[in-house]
Amino acid sequence: MKTNELRIGNYVFSEKKTVRVLAVSTNKVTVSVNEGNSKNKSMLDIGDIEPIPLTEKWLLDFDFEVNDIHGYYFCFHRLFNFKLEKCPSADSHHFHILASKLYVRYVHELQNLFFALTDKELKIINKWKKH
Repeated sequence: MKTNELRIGNYVFSEKKTVRVLAVSTNKVTVSVNEGNSKNKSMLDIGDIEPIPLTEKWLLDFDFEVNDIHGYYFCFHRLFNFKLEKCPSADSHHFHILASKLYVRYVHELQNLFFALTDKELKIINKWKKH
């Protein structure tokens, strides 16, 4: 990953734990780590974090709904409907944004795209769910 791919609020992996980005500098990322009942801050090298593959579980956690008839996931926004379709590939975490040529593979990519289009953050229904 590169630091220019990240925004404050993005979820990423560090040592197989889900952490949330609090600050980004040239080669370092400050994250919030949920440990038990407390949250701790850590400063990590960019090489110590990994993108989180986008899964159906993450979409549901971000309050996307499933359209069983047409097989896509959607999230309503007052300006438009944000719809994702699972790509028929061997890669289980590859989603296509309907009516576009955009593909999303990672949680932080979806968060960044959603914010760019809606000026709103994607929020997890139950904060700090384990994935």
